[in-house]
Amino acid sequence: MPSNPTHMLKLGLQRTTSYIDHLPIFTKVVMCIMVAIEAAALLPGWRLKSWGRLEPDLVNFSTLYRTNTYPLMHIDAFHLTINFLGVVPLLERFEKEHGTLISVALFFGPFSTVPALIIWGFLLYAAEAIRANATVPYFIIWVGLGYLKFLVPPEVVMRFIETKLRLRSWSSFYVSVDQKTYGRDGVIPLTNVVPTVAPGVTGSNQRLGPAPV
Repeated sequence: MPSNPTHMLKLGLQRTTSYIDHLPIFTKVVMCIMVAIEAAALLPGWRLKSWGRLEPDLVNFSTLYRTNTYPLMHIDAFHLTINFLGVVPLLERFEKEHGTLISVALFFGPFSTVPALIIWGFLLYAAEAIRANATVPYFIIWVGLGYLKFLVPPEVVMRFIETKLRLRSWSSFYVSVDQKTYGRDGVIPLTNVVPTVAPGVTGSNQRLGPAPV
């Protein structure tokens, strides 16, 4: 296989395109919204960034939407690119493990009041770390705050909404509640592993210690 720069660039573009094509629908929508906001900021008269960015002096009861919209705002294209590289892979994993509807509820719905107060990246990193040691991850937001599992909407309600709205038939990239049951690994992580006993130490006829005199 040739290793010239043109071939490597073409191969990289093909892999990137394939990766984007296989992203779940919520992750794709978030990416499109971010790009659209950055493009609209270049047009005269569009002040979306000032409308959605988080400014403590401007936050009141009528502008609480800023706690949900500010992660979509970026300083420039470089800032947007860096956030894509850091957040999109984690957001993809989160959606595949928990479902599209739950992801929407946690990041933009009524359950997102507390998680939206911190950067998405740290929230996703925390969930990714906890996933390694539990079958259903909890969200540890601050030290001493404890587990915030109650923020996650019940799966019974999510299944009811999916059935009534027929969300599964909308797109092949929609991740339903049933699809995410066992996560992307397909198995339940083990938390109690039986330690391996070294060979030659087991058995009732094995003599330990010095030989009798």
